[in-house]
Amino acid sequence: ELTIQSNFAVRHMNSMAEPSPVDREYGEGMKLTQVQGLHSSMAIRHDGHSVGFASGIKSEQSLSRQLGLHYVPHLNDSVTNTNGFGYATKFGKTKVAVIGSMPNTQSGYNPNELNQDRSMMGTRNAFSFVSQREHENFSYGVTYSVANSFTQPLGLSASGAFGLNNAQASSLGSFYTHSLLGGQTKIRTGVEIANFHTGSAGLVSFDSGKYAVFRVSADHFLSKKTALSLGFKQEQALSGQLITRLPSTIDEAGNIGYQSYASGFANLLNSHQVNFDVHHRFNAASRVKGGLMYEQKPYGLSGAGAAVFYEYRL
Repeated sequence: ELTIQSNFAVRHMNSMAEPSPVDREYGEGMKLTQVQGLHSSMAIRHDGHSVGFASGIKSEQSLSRQLGLHYVPHLNDSVTNTNGFGYATKFGKTKVAVIGSMPNTQSGYNPNELNQDRSMMGTRNAFSFVSQREHENFSYGVTYSVANSFTQPLGLSASGAFGLNNAQASSLGSFYTHSLLGGQTKIRTGVEIANFHTGSAGLVSFDSGKYAVFRVSADHFLSKKTALSLGFKQEQALSGQLITRLPSTIDEAGNIGYQSYASGFANLLNSHQVNFDVHHRFNAASRVKGGLMYEQKPYGLSGAGAAVFYEYRL
């Protein structure tokens, strides 16, 4: 077991990496995968149909690979501890899949720690539809997702009069992958436009917001056992603002006057991540993954992290 990891780096590990060539065609039957310290997943395949289940931190990424998908929609990629399920089938060269996830409340993890360290909007219930068209050297697809019950909408963990409630979001997206050099190199891109809505619990309100998520990554196999991955992710606010009402005056009758303060959505959301990973397969069942990540967050905050994980597959 390799235990060298940081909570910060958990956000990107196992997310951008293309499976090794031996994993691309699963065949019939059952497939089990476990990444030490992160998650486990299982899939059953029969006659063109796949059913998958996953549990743990960032489990949707493992679940998507079990189903043979090239992209995980942003709203279904909370980077927190979840239970997930999915189903996929093919109609000719087109794969159609549904993925759902919800918080894993039986894990023993502290939900607040997971939310604050690993996901801007915290845990959520999410459901996605993916349609993926596959060709010999490239594939492309579209996604539609919905999510609700955010524990930290806009990254705010406040409650009571300063809290936000009934947070909901939906997104439309598309992705494209292209293999070069006989499959030795793969380029992947994805973009989503999301709409975010929330209610007010009192002194804080948020006008309907819209933001874009853009991802691009490159995977290069040095050999059949060793691969390098480079990834970039950008979240960019397009519209919306947070309004906070604070007491400012009080008259002789005890009436309180309020002053409103607006904060642009960009200050709450805009961020980007860059990661570089190395993946080495020891044999058909075991492999090791290591990587570095730099992240620029809202309000000028930034940081870097590193992690190493051991993965076992049956």
